Amino acid sequence: MQATILVCCLLKPYAAQLAYVVVSADTDVYDLTEITKVGLLDHLVHVDADRLEAWKPNCPAVSKKKNFDHIKEIVSRAKFSENNDVVELLDSAQNVMGLNLPEDGFLIVRVPPLPGITSLSYFTS
Repeated sequence: MQATILVCCLLKPYAAQLAYVVVSADTDVYDLTEITKVGLLDHLVHVDADRLEAWKPNCPAVSKKKNFDHIKEIVSRAKFSENNDVVELLDSAQNVMGLNLPEDGFLIVRVPPLPGITSLSYFTS
């Protein structure tokens, strides 16, 4: 069994990219970050997959649209911390299919702040 999941790759505070990722029944969150990195290699060439964080929106209203502007708005307001009702940090061993995403749901793969990086050019060189 396979599914296609919309992933918003957040290069915050630099930029965001959308990607559709095909996952199978045994794909875990770490695999998802690796697949996302390969799919967006031009932007993530300097970032190891194990540095990427995967987050799941928790609010049903968050998942109602897949409009890129709507997703960017949601993501820009999210506070990426463990004490957050809007997004939940996923464990790398969690099974993606077991997350029970709504049909129009999406996941966020985030590049955490990297010391000394202040420009998007780092991600595109």
